[in-house]
Amino acid sequence: MHDRFVLLKRESGLNDRECLLLDGWTQNYPDLGVAYRLKEDFYGIYENASSPQEAMRAYDAWNRAVVPQVRDAYADLTRACSTTLRTLLPMSTRIPIRKNGQVIFGCAGLVGASL
Repeated sequence: MHDRFVLLKRESGLNDRECLLLDGWTQNYPDLGVAYRLKEDFYGIYENASSPQEAMRAYDAWNRAVVPQVRDAYADLTRACSTTLRTLLPMSTRIPIRKNGQVIFGCAGLVGASL
């Protein structure tokens, strides 16, 4: 695997070697470290939110944390979220989603299943 692909992996799925590679990348390129942390934090919104309202608050906080140095990298994502999340999240409590063999209702199931 090329070293740079470690940036695409989820932090929870990294092995020791990949953690070391990630640390090297983020120390040598601080903006890349910020972008990686934002990616992980974005996933965390929907893995940890227990309600659509909590997910929306977490997204708003995440969006405010996107610093100018990396804002362009997240422009498409923030534009899409800003226009669709307020519509989708309230509906998510009524939509059953199958995830890992279980049916889940709520925003964590809805968005987690689609990412």
